Amino acid sequence: MPARTPLLAAALALCGGAALAGPAPALADSIVFVKDANIWLANPDGSGQYQVTTNGTPDNPWQSPSQADDGTIAAVRAQPNWAPIVRMKQNGEVINEIPVAPMQRGPFEPAISPDGTKVAYEHVFTNSFETSNDTRITDVTGLTSPNVYGHPGSGSGSPSWIGNDRIFVGDYTSAGTMVLGQPVVEWWNDWDHAGRFRESEDLNDGEVAADGTIAFVRGDRDDNTIQLYRSSGLASKPEPTCTLSNPSHGPLGARFSDPTFAPGGGAMAWQEGDGIWTITLPRGACEEGVPRLTIPGASEPDWGPASINPGPRPQPAPQPQPRPQPAPQPQPRPQPAPRPAPRRATGCGALSGAKRDACALRAALARCQSGPKRKRAACAKSARRAAALKACARKPAKARKRCVATAKRRYR
Repeated sequence: MPARTPLLAAALALCGGAALAGPAPALADSIVFVKDANIWLANPDGSGQYQVTTNGTPDNPWQSPSQADDGTIAAVRAQPNWAPIVRMKQNGEVINEIPVAPMQRGPFEPAISPDGTKVAYEHVFTNSFETSNDTRITDVTGLTSPNVYGHPGSGSGSPSWIGNDRIFVGDYTSAGTMVLGQPVVEWWNDWDHAGRFRESEDLNDGEVAADGTIAFVRGDRDDNTIQLYRSSGLASKPEPTCTLSNPSHGPLGARFSDPTFAPGGGAMAWQEGDGIWTITLPRGACEEGVPRLTIPGASEPDWGPASINPGPRPQPAPQPQPRPQPAPQPQPRPQPAPRPAPRRATGCGALSGAKRDACALRAALARCQSGPKRKRAACAKSARRAAALKACARKPAKARKRCVATAKRRYR
């Protein structure tokens, strides 16, 4: 099993390396997650797994489930783009769909508030100045204008909630909070801990536990880390405590993502390449815990206080039986009109996939060179940014988000 930190490695050695023998979290609450393209629930020790949705497919999986304190789940699907945010019960019964405004990509990472009244989510947009991501907040009863609750601004993403009226976001190397309806405030920057880390990293997937423990994924590439911090409140910068490192390999590489705390902050779950891991945090000190692979093959966990109590699944309404119709009388079969010869695609249209994108980029760059000299550089940057984002659209959801972030930094 990969060692997370030197202190954790020592703890595992004292336990004979048997990570699975570590104490399991309590069973009063539940973890919602994705497995086999569908949404599932499980007890924190991985037992009692219950399949919430049944219509997910590899081509159109369910993604990013989160749960309110009462067990209500909010999630999205991969297709179509601009898809609604779906709110459902634990048994998979859809409560309602929340439409979202047209966007270039998304919505991603929907996070339902603890009281279940609002959802924060991330999207990718393009305007005349930039291609970037931002965070939006909406009521669960219908799409809410950004003017109502405000938004943290370009670069923010992976929102989570601190209570019911404040969101927590990462914005490149900055960690920020925003009270609904007020401007975003930087809590700290990764550069503030330059003495601890060799270089700064982007901060993603942040979570704040009830006991003041904070978790952030540092970095958006293979062999990233989960960094834990101890906070004494929003008025002071938190201090790094310990680091989870050396994630296991999986289909999307060797990466950590989606740390999520137990309701009281005494335990944490996260995703690695081989599934969902958990660790108990005695007194908030991760160096005293023992990580364990709790739900193999699962991803995107969210830990909530509701127990698993789905009730019976909704039954489909009976379909009326059609009345028998008299047999139709035979009609003379019309002769089909001759089909026109198909038009053969030429130029970039004759290509497909990456070759077509490369051809389109060359054509766009040629057009930029024929334009006014003072606008050529900006035109070329815009063309390369659009081509990079088009290539990102063909990647899986998690890789797509990292790809967009990389393109955004490269073509600012």
